[in-house]
Amino acid sequence: RAQLAQERAESGRLRARVAEEVATRTQQQEVLSRLSEECSALQSDLAVEREAMGSVVAEQQMAIAKAQVSEGKLSSLESKHSDVIQKEEDSQRQLSKLRAELDTSRGEHRVV
Repeated sequence: RAQLAQERAESGRLRARVAEEVATRTQQQEVLSRLSEECSALQSDLAVEREAMGSVVAEQQMAIAKAQVSEGKLSSLESKHSDVIQKEEDSQRQLSKLRAELDTSRGEHRVV
């Protein structure tokens, strides 16, 4: 009985860890979605800024400066985007590991 109670407690802890990983992954997917939207908006802004460059040198210099700022922001967001994808992959691996542990725990529980 003590072993069964211990296995049930471990199973409960594993379920909690799986739920936590699922919540983390969901949150990361939401961040990834927001970052993707921001990247798209910045790409659109950058395209508009490039088209708006006029024939006057001062206007061109101003537009180039703005485009460089947008490119810097885009680069930063792309880096964050990459980091979030890596974290999501890590989270997916952890989730798979926890599910395997839970399945193993359930299998051991059935044997008892």
